[in-house]
Amino acid sequence: MPVPARILFALGAVAAAIALGLDAWHSHGLRDALEPDSYEAFGRGIRVQYVAATGLLATGLLLARSASRLAIASGAALAIGGLLFCSEVYRGALGAGTLGLAPAGGMLSMAGWLALGLAALTGGRSRT
Repeated sequence: MPVPARILFALGAVAAAIALGLDAWHSHGLRDALEPDSYEAFGRGIRVQYVAATGLLATGLLLARSASRLAIASGAALAIGGLLFCSEVYRGALGAGTLGLAPAGGMLSMAGWLALGLAALTGGRSRT
């Protein structure tokens, strides 16, 4: 498996593991500690993190099959976008305020998903 594929797959696995831990904390430790709106927002952040992790795993698998610059760009956008978006949601839900990075994170994530679809359609013709 090429190095970029291993890195993205590992990032996806770590993101999923962190999401699972946050999900447990959300279910067992935050219910009474947060206002209902904040509790729901934190849960949305977890769901988005699971989706981002899935995208990273998928990108890693695609890169293992056929490396392309587009697939690598997809993985980078999914990783950075997921980190920016989810961290902003978590900060806001926990009352730490936000830095205004969620929109950029969301746009990067969407671009990453579109690039992943395009990379799959092109079959990795743009070799690295």
